[in-house]
Amino acid sequence: MFDCNPAGKNRRKIVDCRPFKNGDKSGNNMSSTHHDPSEPLKRLQADFPVRPYADWKLTAEKDLKGAPFDKKLITKTPEGIDLQPLYTAENSRQAATAEENPGTGSCYRSRHASGYHGAPWAVAQEFPFALAEDIRDRVQNELSRGLSAITLGLDEATGLGIDADYARPGQVGTDGLSLSGIRSVNRALEGVDTTEVPVFVRAGFSSLPLLSLWIAAAKTRGTDVHKLSGSLEADPFEWMVRKGSLPIPADRVFDEMAETLRFTQSQSLHLKTIGISSVHYQETGASAVQELAFILATGAAYLRELTSRGLPVDTVLSSIRISTATGPHFFTEVAKYRALRLLWTQLATAFGSTVPVPPVHARTSTYYQSTLDAHTNLLRVATMAFSAIAGGVQSIHTSAYDEIAGTPSDFSRRIARNTQIILKEEAHLDQVIDPAGGSFYVETLTAELAQAAWNLFRDIERKGGMLQALTDGFPQTLVNDLHASRTSDLAKRKTIMVGVNQYCNPKEERAVIYQSDAETIHRVRSEYLQKYRVSGAQEKHIRVLELLGSISNRTASDLTAACIGAVSEGATLGELCKALRQGTGEGPKVPVLAGRRLAEAFEKLRADSFAHADRHGTPPTVFLAILGDASQFKARADFSRGFFETGGFRVVYPPAGFATPEEAVKAAAESRPGAVVICSTDETYPELVPPLAAGMKKVLPGVPVVLAGFPKDQVEAHKASGVDEFIFLGADVIQIANRLLSRISKG
Repeated sequence: MFDCNPAGKNRRKIVDCRPFKNGDKSGNNMSSTHHDPSEPLKRLQADFPVRPYADWKLTAEKDLKGAPFDKKLITKTPEGIDLQPLYTAENSRQAATAEENPGTGSCYRSRHASGYHGAPWAVAQEFPFALAEDIRDRVQNELSRGLSAITLGLDEATGLGIDADYARPGQVGTDGLSLSGIRSVNRALEGVDTTEVPVFVRAGFSSLPLLSLWIAAAKTRGTDVHKLSGSLEADPFEWMVRKGSLPIPADRVFDEMAETLRFTQSQSLHLKTIGISSVHYQETGASAVQELAFILATGAAYLRELTSRGLPVDTVLSSIRISTATGPHFFTEVAKYRALRLLWTQLATAFGSTVPVPPVHARTSTYYQSTLDAHTNLLRVATMAFSAIAGGVQSIHTSAYDEIAGTPSDFSRRIARNTQIILKEEAHLDQVIDPAGGSFYVETLTAELAQAAWNLFRDIERKGGMLQALTDGFPQTLVNDLHASRTSDLAKRKTIMVGVNQYCNPKEERAVIYQSDAETIHRVRSEYLQKYRVSGAQEKHIRVLELLGSISNRTASDLTAACIGAVSEGATLGELCKALRQGTGEGPKVPVLAGRRLAEAFEKLRADSFAHADRHGTPPTVFLAILGDASQFKARADFSRGFFETGGFRVVYPPAGFATPEEAVKAAAESRPGAVVICSTDETYPELVPPLAAGMKKVLPGVPVVLAGFPKDQVEAHKASGVDEFIFLGADVIQIANRLLSRISKG
């Protein structure tokens, strides 16, 4: 299907409806004459003939009354794909996707032949808490209320392999769990049967230290380590693009990755230790095509690095788990997951493997969530989860509606978890295998996404592979450019976020942002570790030092076993990492892909309006100077109200239109607004604007005058009359509102 020539050593070419039967169920005598069982279907086809696409298009063009078909009815997605207004069987045939049953071939229709019947998706909620005790209490509660898997992130200090008492306060407990020894692991998982409940951990750039800690902790709990389920996922490229560098050379990172694979394979462990995550790319603005291409390029790079270290390709592929983020574009997301399985099969084939597609995890994207009208996040999350389920993922985290405002509440976590359970238990989405299968639209979109992603993957390969591309900033530039385009479209309201840039709640109270107490968390963890270091018998401390010495000097016959032994004897994660990485030097540096969300500019604008209200006792106020009858002003007045309410402005909307400019000027003067918006028609503006603008400037000096509309042939004349701003469809809300807010605040 595709043609690729990957860079590096492994260069290979990748290329019932059953008709109703006639019969009389009433008991009447039936003729013995033979009936064609397909006759009812033939009659139906005769009564409703399929019209050719060309006929439909001709009719549609007549309805458009001269407007261009391509401009009005074809939509271009951020992925660069043209969405057609109508899809037919011909589109699906041209897409050339393989005619497969679910669970066969590329598995693009479903990873399992029985879909979710035999392997339901896991409700794998994240626990974004700093202390093991906080996670323990919530895990025990949620496992009895529908949770079926646990997802853990680690704080920066743990990811770097630094104990909390040697780290900075901001590195401890921020964005994840603080771990330093087997006791903290066991506190977090107290009461959890980790042979039955999978635990998925984002380990950072290397999983070797965490694997040692995990195995040692499981043994102290009396758990059979061969029955542990879940993953300890190392994804050095994802770490690098978030943090800007690797703390050790890339070769050493891949040496550690290879070491974990050798150990898990030799011990027949079921823990996956390689993660390939596109979450950070998507949550900073990447398109579905970019996500897919970055996953492929990362997978190809990891495969080359590990097979070059003597590991069989099947071993590597069997140790991978893929994580993605799911956005709000429903059909694109459904097609994305189907295309991912199709593409991954092509990649595996290129490396000579037939290992099944790795399990895919989805989290609902924070990029498309906002602190504004935050309960709308509930609805966004539901549609995102729906698309991931229809796309066939293996596990899902559904975000709490207040997740982006800090640590989510127990109430919001319950609603988030129940969103998945409702989709399963009440909507019965687990009862249909590949619900999108056969859709002309989805099948075509799947193929188009796959082809576009494959082309981008090949571009990355030609640039030297993913590591070189990240070093050069190529993926970062693609994502940054698309983010800039997305934010521009949002500011101009070409795209809509409910409650953010459209349909805002003018009575909404300001969002409360919860900040974790970094100093307190750092102090608690540091005090615990300092006590731990001096506890225990002297003989045990000596044994720890001996084991750490063998790790540091690389004299241990089995490096991972020595690491597990050191941790079991009482070594901390920081001590282990120091021994593992002594004298390694620094790793590669890349341009950072900064974390962000789409709605941030509107959130800042709204916060600035609240700050204005705090200083002046009232929100920035806009007066609508509406003239004529409702047919003349209403459309533009309603537009103006929505335009300014997105920025947190108070809008004074008079109950009736003014008969003269003088009446409007008088009412505006009594209102004492920060800005005035003139609302009427293009035909009346030449007569109304000059006296209105002049009157406003006289009675309200310094107050900006805004015109609703942009009559091109009148603009210069209106500027000369005193109009300061124009608002219209496609105008940049952020720029205009910020300029007006600045003037109002100074006034």
